[in-house]
Amino acid sequence: MPKILRAFLIFLAFGKPTTEARLTTNPRTYQDQRAISKGYQLPQAGHSRVSELARATISQQNNQGSYHQPAQTAQLRGAQHRRAPFAQPDWTYYHTAEDTLKMIDEIVAQHPDTMSSQIHRKTLDGYSSELTVITIEPGGRDTPREDKIRVLMNFAQHGREIITSEVALRLLEKLAKSPELVASEFTASQADAQKLESMLRNSVILVSPMENINGRRMVEGGKLCERKNGHGVDTNRNWAVDWGKKEKDYDPSEEYPGKEPLSEPESFMLHELLLSFQPHAWVNVHSGMEALFMPYDHQARIPETRGAQAMLSLLNAINTGHCKGRCVVGSGGKSVGYLAHGTATDYIYERLQVPVVFTWEIYGDQKAHVNDCFRMFNPVSPAGYEDVVSSWVAASFTLLRLLDSHPLIPTLHASSPQGVAAVTNTEDLQSGDPSRTGATPAEEPAVLSTERASIAVPETVTKALQVRDHSGAMPMEVASTPHAQAPELDPVLLATVVPHPPARGSASKMNAVPRVTDLLMLFLVGLIVGVCAIQQMRNCCAPQFRRYNRRRNREVPV
Repeated sequence: MPKILRAFLIFLAFGKPTTEARLTTNPRTYQDQRAISKGYQLPQAGHSRVSELARATISQQNNQGSYHQPAQTAQLRGAQHRRAPFAQPDWTYYHTAEDTLKMIDEIVAQHPDTMSSQIHRKTLDGYSSELTVITIEPGGRDTPREDKIRVLMNFAQHGREIITSEVALRLLEKLAKSPELVASEFTASQADAQKLESMLRNSVILVSPMENINGRRMVEGGKLCERKNGHGVDTNRNWAVDWGKKEKDYDPSEEYPGKEPLSEPESFMLHELLLSFQPHAWVNVHSGMEALFMPYDHQARIPETRGAQAMLSLLNAINTGHCKGRCVVGSGGKSVGYLAHGTATDYIYERLQVPVVFTWEIYGDQKAHVNDCFRMFNPVSPAGYEDVVSSWVAASFTLLRLLDSHPLIPTLHASSPQGVAAVTNTEDLQSGDPSRTGATPAEEPAVLSTERASIAVPETVTKALQVRDHSGAMPMEVASTPHAQAPELDPVLLATVVPHPPARGSASKMNAVPRVTDLLMLFLVGLIVGVCAIQQMRNCCAPQFRRYNRRRNREVPV
């Protein structure tokens, strides 16, 4: 009991521990941990010049709120620069942005029955960008998309993360093959091969191989540490959930969130794509460390839903199978050690209510110098390049094979006569009873449910996107479309993800007795504490009252 009282008094005196206080419970200092998360090289022991550089830089950021190099930091940077040259891209096995997009055009042109491509263009505040989107339907384009599982994978949101677009290119090369060949290449058992083949035939996959093409061109021009877009904005801080909030180590040269949410063409076009496509799963591929993240980025926790636990299980399976257990797994806000505000992951999960939302960090060299950005974010050898690319392409197919294990993803069964099985019953999902989930009988093959609950959007948003097909068609302008017509979200998802007040039924009545008992106990405890406090005050103050009364009686005239 004394320990509890002491903790309560400390809480009243000092308030809730801050993020800095939580981080400093680890052996490393807060500045050291922030330096590690930013990619600084910190040795295990001693105080090397690199450690001094990291501490000086982080301290300067915390004190001034922006990035300024003091003389000592500049000298240390110069010393490190003289020690070893920084890595440069080797274009003999890496591909420039133009070469990557050209190769993608060739892949799409060779497979018109399963692949198509569009380029969206947008200008905002005088700044223009474009977004290339590849649509892959391995089972053919003659089946309505509403009857398929929809997956959207986004790459190269930050310009310096070149390796991510290399993964996208290899993934598209594999997706161009037949489902049978892909299934035999990326599975070890006949059962897994049949499952992956079935999922491929009944899925539509959208790939954005290079979201931040202007930032990528700046990197290829020599700015190897460039993270932001051509407008100076980090497009992964430009989304509406917790937008604009800044942590103590906020660095505008790295994380400037823009003037307002979705102020940048890149994030705006991606948002429009999400609204129209309505994916069941979203994967945002980055580099800088080895990690598998799920919501949330702006809070140090994962969502408290059954769907969130299913996402965590998927990430653990991928970590075991393709990251060799090295990857950090969990929410970005909790696992990294700092909070990120205005990220695409949190917005897509919270606002668009996509069931499966992941951020994959596929590579990172934590020993690289702070300015050796290419080495920090990308492999610098052909062997390392091939290992990263092949591992994460395989991880993508593993995710697709396991995706329908998530309770909010339509379930497919290879044993169904047409390769398509029934969606898990809506009532079963809401009841949370796994024994009631499953396919309909084989003699009554069902298709994936296309019922949707339309969500009214209060404001009408129009878009003017320039779309060009890679087949050579003339550019055309997409007609202005009301925002409310695009998003139609699954009622199952709404019922599971969005919390609702308890219904007035048997459940609330069952909980009524414990609540009354709790209130009664609190009242009795309060009464006892109050009586004890009054008695203690009387015992302490009785002598003073007696002296006061004697003094007052003497002053009263007879």
